[in-house]
Amino acid sequence: MFNRQLWLSAAIFALWNVAFASQVHADENIRTSVMADYTVSATDSTKVKIDYTLTNASPTVYVNQYQIAVSSSGLSGLVFQPGKQKVNKQEHDDHDRHLLDLEFENEVVGQGKSRQFGIEYSDRTLLKRRGLTQVLTLPPPYNYQTFDELKTIVRLPSYLGQPDMLQPAPSKTGSSSAQLVYTFDQSGGETIKIGYGQQQILQFSLDYDLVNQDNAPGYQEVVFPGDQEEVTFIFASISANPDYWAKHDDGSWHGFYLLQAGSRTQIQAQGYLIYRHIDRDFHIGEFYPALENHFTASNLDQLPPAFAQPDLTTLSFSSDIAWQGALARLDRYRLQLHNHTGWTISNLKPQVKVNQGQVSATLLDEQLVLLPWQQTELILRVQPQKWWQPYARFSATIELIDEQGQTIFTNDFQGVAISYAAFATLGAIVGLAAVAGSLLVAGRPKKRHLRR
Repeated sequence: MFNRQLWLSAAIFALWNVAFASQVHADENIRTSVMADYTVSATDSTKVKIDYTLTNASPTVYVNQYQIAVSSSGLSGLVFQPGKQKVNKQEHDDHDRHLLDLEFENEVVGQGKSRQFGIEYSDRTLLKRRGLTQVLTLPPPYNYQTFDELKTIVRLPSYLGQPDMLQPAPSKTGSSSAQLVYTFDQSGGETIKIGYGQQQILQFSLDYDLVNQDNAPGYQEVVFPGDQEEVTFIFASISANPDYWAKHDDGSWHGFYLLQAGSRTQIQAQGYLIYRHIDRDFHIGEFYPALENHFTASNLDQLPPAFAQPDLTTLSFSSDIAWQGALARLDRYRLQLHNHTGWTISNLKPQVKVNQGQVSATLLDEQLVLLPWQQTELILRVQPQKWWQPYARFSATIELIDEQGQTIFTNDFQGVAISYAAFATLGAIVGLAAVAGSLLVAGRPKKRHLRR
């Protein structure tokens, strides 16, 4: 009768533990302590050893049945270590889990008495490489809510060096000639992440098939991804430059291509992107959902030779007079800037310095962002310093300043500044003089000629 009561108590506990694992906490009659040990190898396959200790906290209750669940996605070579137990074991799969149903033949009765057993296996999915980065991700074991204590030891090859990501902070660190060893308290269900690398670098391609089905010429719009806080896009080539660009609030660039009636063209772009997360895969839909059907990307195992900072000396300037309709604006100069590189150049500040001439020069653009091969215009307003001075010759230098305040490009040019205020004043004076002259002539008495 006594053994029957014990078996019933254990059976109820086991059923409760299996069927309601996601909702339960540790049973007050059984104390469950788990030690997980992960050894990362150079082959990317991680050896896992998990030891279970079930200790009776009651003199009348013990465990007769138990179930272990592990992920089946990368599982191989699973071995059950019964310890000093006599165990009947059955294995089966349940969705993404591999289950071991254990039934102990021996009885462990008495407060403070323990059962000890464990499993060993290999898992090829715990360490994931993404190009030049790699991250070890260790979620807590299934049913961790039923554990009173969960300690995790991670052993990494010392040649990997200190990791760039270590979450959460380990409770203990150690090392040997061949390994770095970290110990974590995972009882609260934290996921351990250990990563190497600062960012992911991927190669991407962008493809569009543009068709103008109208009976008249029209513009077709193409969305190009632009930089955001988590990702930077670097274009290496664009098959055809759009007729004009437009920047949108979400960071994307929209190119507009003029197509003749019934015509069709292919637009292709290639480049690289820098993704500032090493522990997750890149999906363009998280940033630009409209590009999902046009965009493909893959990780790089090594940097391309051309992957370096852009050569800004290949920028070019040219200047000419700005026109307003058919009239030349001699106080406006168009500074045409062309980015000949395959890189997006951001946060450039243009400045102008007058070298000769009593003029004031003002740029109407304060900051520049240039896509690869993009052409843009800066409008420079130049006026004589004295408003009444009709014109003044000048020479000036335009400079581009980077984020660090360094001058990265200069260009000299010359021109003539016209004061329209002076000409307007002069015109008004001439007009008033003409009017005054006319009035004087009109007010002068006429001479009469007498006939003889």
